Amino acid sequence: MPSPRTTLTTLVTLMLTLVAAQASAQGETCESAMTIPVPFTGNFDNSRAFADGPPGSCNSFTLTEMSNSQWFSFNAPQAGAVIVTITEVTPFDMIACLYTGRCGSTLTEQACGDQPEPVVMRIAVTQGMPVIIAVGDWGGPGGGTYQLDVRYEGQGETCDNPLQLPLPFSGTFDNTLAQNDGPPGSCNSFTLQEMSSSQWYAFTPPVSGRLDITITEITPFDIVATLLTSPCDPQSEVVCGDQPQPITMQYITSAAEQLTLGVGDWGGPGGGVYTLDVDFTPFPPGDTCDEAVVIDTIPFAGMFNNELAQSDGPPGSCNSISAQEMSNSQWFTFTPSSATPLTITITEITPFDIVAALYDACPPAGTEIACGDQPEPVVINFTPTPGTAYTLAVGDWGGPGGGDYELSIDFNITCPADTNHDGVVTPADFSAWVAAFNAMAPECDQNNDGMCTPADFSAWVANYNAGC
Repeated sequence: MPSPRTTLTTLVTLMLTLVAAQASAQGETCESAMTIPVPFTGNFDNSRAFADGPPGSCNSFTLTEMSNSQWFSFNAPQAGAVIVTITEVTPFDMIACLYTGRCGSTLTEQACGDQPEPVVMRIAVTQGMPVIIAVGDWGGPGGGTYQLDVRYEGQGETCDNPLQLPLPFSGTFDNTLAQNDGPPGSCNSFTLQEMSSSQWYAFTPPVSGRLDITITEITPFDIVATLLTSPCDPQSEVVCGDQPQPITMQYITSAAEQLTLGVGDWGGPGGGVYTLDVDFTPFPPGDTCDEAVVIDTIPFAGMFNNELAQSDGPPGSCNSISAQEMSNSQWFTFTPSSATPLTITITEITPFDIVAALYDACPPAGTEIACGDQPEPVVINFTPTPGTAYTLAVGDWGGPGGGDYELSIDFNITCPADTNHDGVVTPADFSAWVAAFNAMAPECDQNNDGMCTPADFSAWVANYNAGC
């Protein structure tokens, strides 16, 4: 028969083992943190828990450990955010901390919550990131019962944390479990303050262009969508889509414009499965005068297409149709270095009704110098002022259309010997020819061989003697 001492020792050992096992199971220490799934909701009692781990940065009490601490851990399922809400059931002075890393040297506090209660903490996470929660009593031993809620917020679930999309994009989504967040959309006639079952997306077009957005339900629900130019700001809405379905939205965007798209349920919580297609059509170079194609050298020749160009700038004084802007306008800019007369020729490759206008600066500040319509090819002759940045618009006369065309800008030298372009041939033109030769300017090439060489001097003499 065992002695009383042996029996007592065995009993004490057994009780300590049971207490240790119970403490470990309840997350009594950081190392024995209770592993929880996400999302998670559960009720706990830390009134008998011991002090363990850091007291928390929001704890102004002179503690070295957190009183009545209970510990929980999980790994983030994917990139996004984690929201932890701790609500007291029996009153006590709650304090809670949210950590990333592992117990010990890599444990890093990311959030600390004290007042007001319930305590709500939200941190951004990456996929697989270890997260640890500690719940204790602020001032000292006490504790009580509380409810712990842990919710994963995937990227795109809130307006301020949208899912970044490439352009173009096509994908399938399910918003049946999404929360309510962000502006409901101006076309949502329901008296909502937030968009129900909202999912949010962001994209940034690299250049100016046209966005075509299509949202198609796969499982039936009442889709509503809003496109914003400033995240979460209802005043920045540029398009809102409701009926009919599929929803189609179109928007003309500028280069590097940051856009946010919200997709939700019109009447209230619900949602469903849908496909989102975002197509992007970049506009051609020179779509606006401010983005004009720069022509660095003259003579110049190049092929262009303005079918996708937008309407921009005056229609041109030779445009007799009642247009307010030039259709399919494509803009070019060049700065002549001399007063040599120039000829601009625009030749259609695929048939369209060309109209062109030349300005001495971007309108409306610039003044129209010439306008060309019929016959085609369109030809504009003018004598430039050196150093002036001219702008040329090429568009379609009657309305949206455009096509392929060739643009050429060349010198119009009708009297080669008149190298100073004063309208008469005099000895002063010799000095002008020398200057042109030294500068390798077009006036130097008197024999039209495409080069500026000493042979051009003899050609200039011959032209001079011929009177031109």
